[in-house]
Amino acid sequence: MVNNKQLKSKQNELDKKKWFDSENGEDKCGSYKYCEKCDKTQEYPCARAFYLFRAAKR
Repeated sequence: MVNNKQLKSKQNELDKKKWFDSENGEDKCGSYKYCEKCDKTQEYPCARAFYLFRAAKR
């Protein structure tokens, strides 16, 4: 698994993408393919979901 620094960086990247994609007024949280792996109780939930989704694809 990735370390906390990588998780934080990926979370920031994904947050910016969500913000940009949501500019039309629709909240995009939960709309990406990796969101199926999301656990919002975890720190850096989007990043963890992203990496779990990617690992499951292998």
